[in-house]
Amino acid sequence: RSVSPNAFAALSRVLARLMVAPDFSSLHCEIENALRVVPGSGPLFLYDTALRFGAYRDIFPIHVYMHAGTKEGATRALRRPPKLIEPITAFPPAFGSLQAHELENLLCCYRECV
Repeated sequence: RSVSPNAFAALSRVLARLMVAPDFSSLHCEIENALRVVPGSGPLFLYDTALRFGAYRDIFPIHVYMHAGTKEGATRALRRPPKLIEPITAFPPAFGSLQAHELENLLCCYRECV
């Protein structure tokens, strides 16, 4: 909760750029740059903000972005440490029918399995 007011202010300053970002990667980058000055806005906050703003614009990720929970689940699924951003094709075929944001969500849950 303490991050939200500062994040809102930082994102408001770059709203015009967020509205014209051509894809999720660009949107994520713009939000990351805006939130650098906001203490406590870590990778999960960044990703969730980009995903929600992207959904508003009908822009979704085509790769899986790693943060704490996703990284743990991806390590289990890939049997190796993941890169910061992984293509869907890096994951076992059973995950192939999922969209990147769906796979990110599944990996967060998968970290608690096994």
